Amino acid sequence: MTQVKRFSRKLLIKIEDLSAKGYWPKEISRKLKITEDDVKKGLLKIYKDELAYENRFVE
Repeated sequence: MTQVKRFSRKLLIKIEDLSAKGYWPKEISRKLKITEDDVKKGLLKIYKDELAYENRFVE
């Protein structure tokens, strides 16, 4: 397994897509050949970015 140092937009999209299809982080890590912790960090980054984007329009 490879540890991710910096998440590319392409990798984040793949993680989000597989997660939306119902794959567990362990399955996603096997498919993308990255660590399970990196999958979790990637999902957290996606959710934080989405929340920040939505909060921009609340004010």
